[in-house]
Amino acid sequence: MEPTPPPAAPAGMSNPFAGLVPDFSVFGGDFTTWWQKLFVGLWAICLIVAAVYLLTSLVKLHKATNNNIPGQADEAKTAAMWAGGSLGALCGFAVIVGAVFTLAG
Repeated sequence: MEPTPPPAAPAGMSNPFAGLVPDFSVFGGDFTTWWQKLFVGLWAICLIVAAVYLLTSLVKLHKATNNNIPGQADEAKTAAMWAGGSLGALCGFAVIVGAVFTLAG
């Protein structure tokens, strides 16, 4: 017994959201300025936290390598790799988001 295929979409069906774009200006210029400042501030805090985490991970890696503790060195190396990747992604966040919007648009 063969499975039945799903019903076909009606010919001529169109995207109901075509042409709609998010527009924050409906809330006023003060709101737009406020959320943009908030977003940039949060982005800056994330960059600082990732940089601090990377530095502390590298210090732990250095200490574990000098003291010849392989288990701690592996953990510190993994943490440093994650922190470095996160910092790189945060630095390139605007480019990444722009690429996603370009591909999706």
